[in-house]
Amino acid sequence: MKAFLITVSTLLVVLSGTASSAAAQETQVSFQELRRGGYAILFRHGETDRSLLPREQRKPEPSPIDLANCEIQAKLTENGRQDARAIGAAFKTLGIPVGQVLASGYCRTMETARIAFGRAEASDSLLHPAYKPVPGAPVPPGFSQRMQALRQLLATPPPAGTNTVLVSHGENFRDLIGSEGKTGEALIYKPDGQGGFSLVGRVLPKGWSVQSAP
Repeated sequence: MKAFLITVSTLLVVLSGTASSAAAQETQVSFQELRRGGYAILFRHGETDRSLLPREQRKPEPSPIDLANCEIQAKLTENGRQDARAIGAAFKTLGIPVGQVLASGYCRTMETARIAFGRAEASDSLLHPAYKPVPGAPVPPGFSQRMQALRQLLATPPPAGTNTVLVSHGENFRDLIGSEGKTGEALIYKPDGQGGFSLVGRVLPKGWSVQSAP
């Protein structure tokens, strides 16, 4: 199978406290390189009933919110679930190794991760910026601290021969790249081993399943 290239004009990000410095560069990564491991792959959750509505018609979720109550949260559509299944199947077909799988504790992010990769561990670092816990629930760090922790995850090289998978929200995408991206989209980051990371690719859900001719 020929190697596919995922190309994007990227930002080289270097952690500096809670801020980051950035310089534009053009980079690319192939599926063959992903098979070797060493990347952090940040997904936006799959399509939801709420994301289908025009922005002005979207009702905010309850605040505070009980993350264990999926009925009061935005729900994955069948298309969102199908995309997650296709992503998981493509990772197996392409032989892309997955190590740690972390997700925001919201139902839509946990479900996206579990459908695609069969497992997920909830992480405060990936929570929606508007999250406020109900009384009695653990209180996470503030949003700026959570984003700093997310950047540290992106800067941390995964164990040899694996890739780290993270599932979060469009609003967290915006803090990293200036836009929310698309539902199910992945941002592929390469940790530099020195506390920094670079964005080396962006893949929409159907992009994973594209295969070359023999």
